[in-house]
This record gives sequence, structure tokens and C-alpha cells, in this order.
Amino acid sequence: MNSLLLCLTLQGIIPNSTCDGMEAVLPAARLHRLDPHLILAVAIHESRWTPTARNGSHCGLMQTGTKFVPETCQELMKPETAIWAGARALRYWIDHKGKNRAIACYRKGNKCFAPAYEKAVLATVKVLQERSEHLIRMKVWLPKQS
Repeated sequence: MNSLLLCLTLQGIIPNSTCDGMEAVLPAARLHRLDPHLILAVAIHESRWTPTARNGSHCGLMQTGTKFVPETCQELMKPETAIWAGARALRYWIDHKGKNRAIACYRKGNKCFAPAYEKAVLATVKVLQERSEHLIRMKVWLPKQS
């Protein structure tokens, strides 16, 4: 898997997406032991992959709350920073609340109750995984051989 494949996977869900920050997804996923499709799915649901998205103190692609991370909202508007902060927050919730509740906790903090959101994110993860597998089988993401 590479950034180009992830970008094409994302563009199947959000056509004309810029894929800004995509180069941070795989290293952040590896470091924090996350499925890269989970990072994409959270960003899709949080901001529709909009780097400048802001909702109160929640900023950037991953809409990470500034009260939960050391980064400022301005820093989180940088796609790579947002990906790293969001992945770090997901890992935190997985480690502290378990994999099954981590997505809801990411959305709601310590309340950890957002069943519709959790269901939607997990469904998006599945769609993204299937799309990546399809692109790999079709080899459409490989450079054309001359």
C-alpha cells in the first residue's frame, strides 16, 4: 500500500479530493498501530477531508479537539499535523477504552457514546478496504508501462 493507492481510495468516496496530507497517513498508521483506512474514515466523517474545517475548538482534517492535543488549531489546519494528532488520539482511546469504544470516544471524549457515528465510521472503513483491494486487483494505481 502507498499514498497514491490511499488517495485513489479516498477519491472513490470524495471525488476531486485534494488528498492533502495523504503522505502522513501510512507512517502515522504504522507508528500508532492503526489501520490506515480507519484514519481515512474518521477524516471523512469529521471533515469530508477538508483541511481547513473548524467546529469550535475542533480543527483540521481529523477535527481533533485542541483541549485533547498540544497542537493549536492553526497547526491542526496543516493536513499532516492533523493526521498525526488524530492518529495519536485514536491510539490513546484504543489503549484506554478498548478498540470497540475508541471511535465513539474519539467523537465524544470520555462520554464514549456515539453508536451511530461508530457504526458509520466502521462501515466506511469496510468500504475503503474493499475499494483498496479492488484497486490493487485492477492495478489501476500503478504507473502505466511504456
